[in-house]
Amino acid sequence: FAEPQVRRLGGVGFLGGWMGDLPMMGRSAVCLEGSGVMGLVSRCTAWCPAFGVAISTVPGARGDVDVVVTAGISLMAAAGWLAFFGAGVVALFVVSILGGDVIARWHRHRLRARARGFLVLTYDDGPGERVEPALLARLDRHGAAGTFFLLADSAQRMPDRCDAIAAAGHEIGGHGASHVRARSLRPWRAVMDIRRGYEKLSRWLPEDGLFRPPHGQLTLWTWLALRRRGASYILWTHDGGDTWRDARPDVDAVVRDVIASDGGVILMHSFDGTPGEETMHREQHTLALTDALLNAARQHGWTVCTARAFLERTAATPAATETVAAAGVSSARG
Repeated sequence: FAEPQVRRLGGVGFLGGWMGDLPMMGRSAVCLEGSGVMGLVSRCTAWCPAFGVAISTVPGARGDVDVVVTAGISLMAAAGWLAFFGAGVVALFVVSILGGDVIARWHRHRLRARARGFLVLTYDDGPGERVEPALLARLDRHGAAGTFFLLADSAQRMPDRCDAIAAAGHEIGGHGASHVRARSLRPWRAVMDIRRGYEKLSRWLPEDGLFRPPHGQLTLWTWLALRRRGASYILWTHDGGDTWRDARPDVDAVVRDVIASDGGVILMHSFDGTPGEETMHREQHTLALTDALLNAARQHGWTVCTARAFLERTAATPAATETVAAAGVSSARG
């Protein structure tokens, strides 16, 4: 401290002065022993910049030394607190992202192992009015059931399509309300999107219905939100590639990959894209891949079932069905 000037006001004195080159802003001094302090003549004996607190000794009018505690915020204290909270926010974000990634990675190999001998066809981002009716017809022709992970906002606009999926004996799963990227949102917004999705799909999806995270992105907070409602989640072992913008895989290449793995959980899509040649090719790819995979399942003796049935049939214990995940291809829409 430089020597401060004190103006007496009841039991409180107001200080003006400097700590080195840092101004002391709006600081107050209170005489704890209280005895007519008219001025501070000594320097601070202690300073804690992290909390902006200084302790000084001053002479008292009664011959005793009083203790004056000055409390306020210096520039150093403000910078310290901002750095502390900023580091906390960054750490929370990192823990959220890494926590979700670790959980998904931990389940990846397990899901691939569990999927041997099974074929689980899943379709994300519907309902749709163009490719979906054709998909239902293909699945019916093969006598197969699939799982449709629907966006709740779209489902509310096309409830008849959701009814058609359910009436055909297929499973409806949750995919959030609006297909958000959980890692790019504030944690509570991603959790709210999950909750809104379940609420809007309640006609077809139970409170603990199966969920697939949009884009395959799972964070610690979305994982906890699903655990809290008792909902299982599942990603995929193989990406069908129907939304790849560059180098879309050949149908035969995808089928060979699934055969090499002796089955799998396949990611495809049933949403309506912008009308055009690209969307037409995507829809044709989805339909052709569905046919080819079901033919392969027949040839190799795989069990074809919904995602929920797969989890129940392959769970070693009931608790194991609570969380099952696999890492998806980064270029997938999901």
